[in-house]
Amino acid sequence: MSEDAIPDNVNNFQLRYVGRRFEGTRLPVEVLSDLPAFRDLIVSFVKKGWYAGHADKARLPKGFDRSLTFDLVGLTNGSAVPNLNWNRDRAQSYLPGMVGQLDDLMSSSFHQVMNLVESAEDESAFPTLTTQQIRALNKLGSGLLDDERIEFLNTTGSKGTVVYLDNERRKRLITRIKGTYETRVEGIGVLVQAKIVPTSLIGNIVISIPKFGDVEVSREKNIVTEEFAPFLGSEVQYDLQIEVDHNDLVRNVVYVHDVGVIDPNQSPEYLRCRERIKQIGDLPAGWNDGDGLRISHIAIENAVRFVVKRPDNCGLFRVFPTEECGISFEFEAAGWDYTVEFLADGKIEMFGVELVGDSVLEPREYVELGDDFLKDFDKQIGE
Repeated sequence: MSEDAIPDNVNNFQLRYVGRRFEGTRLPVEVLSDLPAFRDLIVSFVKKGWYAGHADKARLPKGFDRSLTFDLVGLTNGSAVPNLNWNRDRAQSYLPGMVGQLDDLMSSSFHQVMNLVESAEDESAFPTLTTQQIRALNKLGSGLLDDERIEFLNTTGSKGTVVYLDNERRKRLITRIKGTYETRVEGIGVLVQAKIVPTSLIGNIVISIPKFGDVEVSREKNIVTEEFAPFLGSEVQYDLQIEVDHNDLVRNVVYVHDVGVIDPNQSPEYLRCRERIKQIGDLPAGWNDGDGLRISHIAIENAVRFVVKRPDNCGLFRVFPTEECGISFEFEAAGWDYTVEFLADGKIEMFGVELVGDSVLEPREYVELGDDFLKDFDKQIGE
């Protein structure tokens, strides 16, 4: 990236999150850890730059860290863009007379971070980073999904486009430096094993999950014994932070956000819905008299997650494929005829008409199967 690709003095940073989860100026709490990680990455280069210019110094000036405070000063409309500001006034109070020098270091450090991100495209690049820099880089973007990225606004990369970070770039870059990288995965897998050692307070469960195969997760022994061991072969809902190598082999489970067995003794109506979704997922292209594409895997996944989260409502649902590669749930409740559509791009639409009367629920769109949709669904059918 050329020197004129970013402003000379960088005090304000805009990270644009691109992906369906971020539409409508939404920033899921799962990615908020990116903001301190970005700050830590910038600051690590600032410190390195300061030492490079002060070879005779063994320590940073008193108050140096406190002078590098970043504030979240806004969230720009559209796809979520958190605006971060380096607090120069606070820097002046801690290091009087050094703000100009810090300005230069901040600009240079931001430029180095952007070059680092861009180097993911260069197969011959093997950057040398400090432990602090690697730790911060490993956290930045670890909550991104495969179709999401972070764009660093007001930058221009080597190909003339904005510099960005996505899962593929993270993987290339971090595995070259460290050999492994961290990422967050969530979904539904199968419980294939429960391991219990009599002399240990900790047990392990093994979950087979898409893309990564068998993953071993540690839990307290009594939880493994009571909540998992009796249900081998059952489905498990998981949300994990994992460490993965360049071959996508899981080396370690870093953090367990959530893991639990899906009740195997579900009602016949729940099982009917699951079987119906499977049948729809197996439909070939041209399933509708020559028309109709294969159903989107994202739509299938969201439909499964929906019935898992609302099994008691499965008796209401009539489930159909749509020609737009989605899945439609049609049902009657509380005097209304409703439709919930899981779209091919992962979005969800809900609309309805009153069975006796003229009221209409205009289509409501949701960017993900999250609390907003589920709360509206519960409220609507409970009316």
